[in-house]
Amino acid sequence: FKYINEFKYINEFKYINEFKYINEFKYINEFKYINDFNYVNEFNYIDDFNYVNEFNYIDELRVVVVNYYISVFSSCGYKLSGHANPTPIISNAVDNSEYDDYSETVTIPMQVQLYEQIQTSFTVSTNGLFSLGAQSIAADADNYALYAPALPPGTACPYWEDLVAGDSFQQGIYYQIDHIASSLQLSVEYILTSYGDNSPTPNIYQFIVTYNVNAPGQMQFYYFTPGDGGLNATIGIQGTDRSMNQQQVQYDYDTGGTINAGQKLLFDTSLNDSPSGSFLSRTFQFDCFPPGSWPNGTCNNEARIQGSDF
Repeated sequence: FKYINEFKYINEFKYINEFKYINEFKYINEFKYINDFNYVNEFNYIDDFNYVNEFNYIDELRVVVVNYYISVFSSCGYKLSGHANPTPIISNAVDNSEYDDYSETVTIPMQVQLYEQIQTSFTVSTNGLFSLGAQSIAADADNYALYAPALPPGTACPYWEDLVAGDSFQQGIYYQIDHIASSLQLSVEYILTSYGDNSPTPNIYQFIVTYNVNAPGQMQFYYFTPGDGGLNATIGIQGTDRSMNQQQVQYDYDTGGTINAGQKLLFDTSLNDSPSGSFLSRTFQFDCFPPGSWPNGTCNNEARIQGSDF
């Protein structure tokens, strides 16, 4: 039966035997293929290929992308916190594009609470925003003092400014969930630059937002490279209480020199100590966090964080 004996599709088809798609395609290293396939956010096309499960294509791809963006930033001299297992939310590492006034929503296996807003999903924006739930915050480039009607309740502003994930140095927004003791901790890292900054060495804004489920209503902002130091930024958190009254706690509004490298801001929106929330300003040794070491770092807690939390 020649159809079976000579069917070269089975015996000789190089796509199956050599799997050139993964091993030999040059665009894997350059990440250009991600721009050609719209699977990055939804992975729709992967369902059409049976080999995905056998080759763990998704898991290996994610590691390649993340390792690439870490190595590129390190070689350019930027100080990365370097999540150990980051997941890209918005990133030009996967398609070499600029993201301006752009947002994405992520669902996570834990609750996050700010004031009386509680969600298991959050939305991030390239304008330095973090909002609970699925929100339309992409176009909110112009910052205002809090409480800002343009933003929904349950919004954190680690660096609300007209920022972009530029098309150089693998800028973007990444997140990671860690098991710390018996708790879950969410970390969201922003690596952005100012809108219109097309210089060879753009002014990088790099900061991390963290939230631990064992501390409802509390959120921390860690600043690695402070951009313009808060000159054109709003920094704080807003939400509503049980009576739907507007509440806010604000650290900065368009005041230069208020944000420095190695600064840590701790916000408490649980309303235990203040009718509108409170904040503390502390410092941490950002050089204790080489790429791939967040959240543990390479220093002990006493050396890494100065000052007590709430």
